[in-house]
Amino acid sequence: KNNGAFGSWSEMLEASLEASIRNENRRHALGQQFTLEDARTGLARLGAASVLGKRPAISLPGAARGGEVNADRLFPDRRPGATSQLLGMGLFVQKGLHSVQLPQGAPSDFLAATWLGERARRGWDPRALENTLFITPFGAGRTLSPPSRSAVVGWVAGLVPALRKRLLVDMPHVLLFEGDPSKLSRGECIEALRAVLANIKAGRHDPSPTRGTVRQIAKHGIADAVVRLLAQFNGTPR
Repeated sequence: KNNGAFGSWSEMLEASLEASIRNENRRHALGQQFTLEDARTGLARLGAASVLGKRPAISLPGAARGGEVNADRLFPDRRPGATSQLLGMGLFVQKGLHSVQLPQGAPSDFLAATWLGERARRGWDPRALENTLFITPFGAGRTLSPPSRSAVVGWVAGLVPALRKRLLVDMPHVLLFEGDPSKLSRGECIEALRAVLANIKAGRHDPSPTRGTVRQIAKHGIADAVVRLLAQFNGTPR
C-alpha cells in the first residue's frame, strides 16, 4: 500500500487474504491460530487443486465426495482439525453440508499461481511448469493456453521471469491482459503491447482488455511509447 492506495492488483489480493487470516485467528485461542505463512501455503495448495483440477468444490475432512477436491488427501501432513479450521475461514463459501468453495475468478487464480510460482522458485523443471499450463493441440504448430488457464498463466508470469519471455513470443495478450500487468517491467510492457498490436492488425487475435487492466498498464508511464506504436500500426485492424 502506497500513500493510502494499493499499488497493484496483487497487493489488493494479498491484503484481502491477510485480513481473512487475521480475522480467523481472532476467533481462536492462541494455540489454535495459524501462522500467516501456514495459512497462505494451505490456501495456495487449495487454489491449485481447485483451478488446475477444475473442481471448485472442496470436501470437508471425513466427508470426501466424488468430483470434489479431497481435503484429507490434499493435506495428509495436517491434523483434520487444522484442516477444518482452514476450510472454516470466512473466505470460503459453504456449498451444502459437507463442502466449501474458494471465491472463483481472480482470488482462486491468484492462489493457484502462488503455488506454481513457489514450486518454480524451488527449482521445479520449467518444462513441467509449461506442461501444466499449456497445451499443443494435435496437428497444431504452436502451443496454446486454454481459456480456463489463461488467467493463471498471467499470474504465474508475474512470478517467473522465464515464463514472461516465453509469453512475449507466443502469447503476448495473456502476458498483458491477464494476471497483474504491473509486475511487468516498462520494457516488457512495451514489447508485449507491440506484439499484441501486430497480432490484432494481422487478424490473429483481438483481446478485450478491461478498464482496470488498461489502468495497470498505464502505470508503467508508457504514453510516449503508445503514441509511437499507434503510429506504427495505424490503419483499421481486422
